[in-house]
Amino acid sequence: MKESKLIRIVFLLVAFSGLIFLSGCFRRFRMTDNEIESYFKKRKTVPTYFSKNLGKHQLHWVKTGKEELPILLLIHGAPGAWYGYINLISDSILQKNFTIISVDRPGYNNSKKGGKVLSISLQGELISTVFRTDTNRAVYILGRSYGAPIAAYLAARFPKQVKGLMLVSPAAHPDLEKFWWFSPLVQYPPLRWVFPAPIKTASSEKFAHRSELNSILPCWAEVKCPTYILQGGKDFILKPGNACFVDSVMTSAPRLHRYLPENGHLITAENPNLVIQMTIDLKKGVLN
Repeated sequence: MKESKLIRIVFLLVAFSGLIFLSGCFRRFRMTDNEIESYFKKRKTVPTYFSKNLGKHQLHWVKTGKEELPILLLIHGAPGAWYGYINLISDSILQKNFTIISVDRPGYNNSKKGGKVLSISLQGELISTVFRTDTNRAVYILGRSYGAPIAAYLAARFPKQVKGLMLVSPAAHPDLEKFWWFSPLVQYPPLRWVFPAPIKTASSEKFAHRSELNSILPCWAEVKCPTYILQGGKDFILKPGNACFVDSVMTSAPRLHRYLPENGHLITAENPNLVIQMTIDLKKGVLN
């Protein structure tokens, strides 16, 4: 009896420490409406906001840059939101070269209507709404972490439109999904209700990700556009073998795998000048 009580106490302590850790991490990457408004007050360009109902789901995205330019589509990881790329959305060099579109992935932020979407292919189909009817414009896609396989799916699905990819810290290898000691806590029913909705959505994606990555394995070889693959040496979120895997399975695409020993998982925030230059190179059709 005492042993059972001790086990429960230990479990609750572990759960509580996990809650504190996750909540702290989540707050670091969340921006309020006031913070977003304050950020863009200091910039020349304010994004335009869009939402579209797609069956039971709603897709939300923001846009900057001139309408006649090629599209640069930004797809975030898990958890995340369109403002995870706020530095790229507001960059003047990118705005001169692209119509920049950053989406809230289905299940996140202002695209949460309809609930989580665990299917990579369905995520891709919903996100493609922002470009697929504009068949005369070139599309370049930057996908980070869980957004990278969605980007690859879109490149395989729309080869005539998607002209270049940048896969940043790609979560791509079905057998290298990284689970933390607290990962099961988010799925545990008595505790799940206390976690923020984006954390719960990200957790559900994590536990479905292996089967989903297996389901899109043929897509990698179908991608034919020039592709950058970026992996940081100090990335504690993903195992570096993910980027090596992507390089090995993209057998039909000209590609360049860049290992950045001093960068972590969020290369787009840590090394934005490199990302911006590579994006311009993609538009020129070269890999440097």
